[in-house]
Amino acid sequence: MDDNDFTKQVQSLQHQQGAPSGQSRKRHGPCQVLCGIFSLCWRAVSLARDIAANLLFLAVIACAILLCSLSSKVDDIAGQFQLGPGASSSSPARTTSAPVLWLDLNGYIDDLPLSEDPISRMLSSINSDLPVRFGIDEIEKALKAASCDDDIKAVVADVGDLDIASLEDIQRVNKACDEFRKATKKPLIFFGRDFTQSQYLLSSHASQIVLDPLGEIDLHGFASTPLYFKQALDKFGLTAYVFRRGSHKSAVEPLMRDSMSPEVRAEYQDLLDSMMGRSQEAVASSRPAFKQKPILPGAQEYLAALEKHGGDEAKLALDYGLVDSLMTRDELSSRLARDHPSKDDPDAPDSMGLDECLALDEARTPKVESSSELAVLAVQGTITSFSREERAFTPDNVQAMLDEAADDDKVKGVLLRVNSGGGEMGASEDIRRAIERFKKGGRKVVVYMEDMAASGAYMVASAADKIVASPWALTGSVGVFATAVSPHELLNRNGVSSSGASTSPFAEESIALAMNDETVRRIDLGIGHAYDVFTGMVAKSRNLKLSDAPRFAEGKVFTADEAKEIGLVDEVGDLQAAMKALEKECGLKEDEATVLEIPMPSANGIGALSSLVLRGASAFMPSPWVLDLAKAIAPHSGDALKPQRSLARPLVMAQEPMMLSWK
Repeated sequence: MDDNDFTKQVQSLQHQQGAPSGQSRKRHGPCQVLCGIFSLCWRAVSLARDIAANLLFLAVIACAILLCSLSSKVDDIAGQFQLGPGASSSSPARTTSAPVLWLDLNGYIDDLPLSEDPISRMLSSINSDLPVRFGIDEIEKALKAASCDDDIKAVVADVGDLDIASLEDIQRVNKACDEFRKATKKPLIFFGRDFTQSQYLLSSHASQIVLDPLGEIDLHGFASTPLYFKQALDKFGLTAYVFRRGSHKSAVEPLMRDSMSPEVRAEYQDLLDSMMGRSQEAVASSRPAFKQKPILPGAQEYLAALEKHGGDEAKLALDYGLVDSLMTRDELSSRLARDHPSKDDPDAPDSMGLDECLALDEARTPKVESSSELAVLAVQGTITSFSREERAFTPDNVQAMLDEAADDDKVKGVLLRVNSGGGEMGASEDIRRAIERFKKGGRKVVVYMEDMAASGAYMVASAADKIVASPWALTGSVGVFATAVSPHELLNRNGVSSSGASTSPFAEESIALAMNDETVRRIDLGIGHAYDVFTGMVAKSRNLKLSDAPRFAEGKVFTADEAKEIGLVDEVGDLQAAMKALEKECGLKEDEATVLEIPMPSANGIGALSSLVLRGASAFMPSPWVLDLAKAIAPHSGDALKPQRSLARPLVMAQEPMMLSWK
């Protein structure tokens, strides 16, 4: 019964009692009150019913749109993962392997594990700025499966559009290629229209490198050339306040100088030379010709050779031995088709892609059960106390992953993979304490340093039972700093001033006032204390003498080998070496435990579906209600939804900002 039906019945009753049409009979006392309450309740129920029906209708529409988008995205991804020339996403699932495994690696490498939540995985895929995500573990599994599968006769990897963000990724692919070539004589061909430096280093361990005739190998070395702002600050009347401990803490130099200091320049030159040397060794170990000559000759020698070849970069690369042949993609495809023609197209090889290879390998691999597990946690980027970015390196995210590992009785230890230049000192300390709490349960923690684990990231690593560093890793940078830029001089010059009263000089924080001496001294003393805490913590955790701080601290950055010599790391090796170290720490035999990868909580601990609900609710609900709803549907989401804290004082940072140009 709706409002109209109820009104008609009341009018009919009035008419029967002799009331004139259109004139309601006057009611008095409790009867009038009860009717009013009943009418109000009825209207409220009707309104609630309409709102619920409309929300349900909108939810159905949203789901339909989402499913359509997902279907389209899945089709796109499937089409991109069908990696053989002429392959179609509509091809039926294979039951046997094709003779050619064609890996069309057009996308980006992201080695952080994705959430098992299907909606989170879907949204991550839909919202990705890059077309396809590849995990290094997927490439490793495909190469291992191809080496053992007699039906696969050749492997081709097209890496011309592969985005590589980590030197650690290069090292792992190189090792997988070495193991493939050691296990079989099958050709392993890497192809590209153009090779960036990172793509070439990744491809250097293939048995054949094929370059497009119109392509090039863009080898250029390594560099670090930050911008310096001292003159600009002076020109615009801006005053930089810099507080630091550590003579080599280069993060603050751009505010203090117009060029890199001689000490930092010498330090960085040594680091860059070391990285170039490792690149030379990596290529020479697979291409012996480069044991006698550099992969990148001197600039004048290179230009002379390029002039000799009429500016043809491809012919220069072939003549110099960087590649083995020059062919287009179609020519390479036709060449493989001569030995392994497709039934549908004799001009294309009978090939399969990465997804098909992995599906076949998974179906053939027996499931291994174990009473012990080793959890792997991966973190990267700048350490912050709070971030709305998914998979950010924050205390909340790390704590959530450690809690998940702690809740699993099978987990005997954790391998923490770190790739970070540091960040906020407070956040770094929170993460270090979280690791200490996790270890109190009797479990072990090993940290594996990838490309970089410096400053605040080293503070995190200091809580581990053992530290293993990649040969490419940069670490150390044990130092702290804080900075602030004030426009008071600019404002004063243009007639803006500040005047008033205060109970303490520490309260005077006007934008038009210079920082007073008392505040400067207070912050400087705090930075000094933070540095003492940091160095003392490192000395205690690594069994170093505090008197040796000038050797292992002062903000100096070290290569992995230098860090091992000093005592900042225990071992230099790859990810597999780190896993073996964790097995040993946990008292397990080799391969006794299964590996459990724990992803970061999606949507900062809220969950993808819950995040969608909350975003919709925030459009018509007050903020406190939304927060209460969030806590109801995701009890651990409170920290993820908390507002960004504003700090009166400059942040104390423990960060190494060395920006490398290496791709």
